[in-house]
Amino acid sequence: MKPSFMRSLSLLLLLAVSSAAYSQTSQKNHPEPAKMTPAMTEFWDPQPAVVDPGTACSAPSDAIVLFDGKDLSLWMAEDGSPALWSVHDGVMTVVREAPETSAQRLSSAVASSIWNG
Repeated sequence: MKPSFMRSLSLLLLLAVSSAAYSQTSQKNHPEPAKMTPAMTEFWDPQPAVVDPGTACSAPSDAIVLFDGKDLSLWMAEDGSPALWSVHDGVMTVVREAPETSAQRLSSAVASSIWNG
């Protein structure tokens, strides 16, 4: 046999052995990931506060009481001045000459739906 053929054959054999050795070392055995369950994606933080539902005559503990039957402290006229409606015997009554009044803590959309019924 020719020396160049033997050299090529030995080089080819060396290449085949080294690639087989490399492929065995490059494969890593990774553990299988855990099977997904609903609990893996459900995070309940922060926990909601416990709300006292109140009684038949009282509001829930997280409620914003806009009218307590005594005063209009959480209400204002559309120009930002205090509300001019009257309160008598626990009832809020519209005064015809007074400007439009709404609760200070309500958005305009909510106030409009309450006002318009």
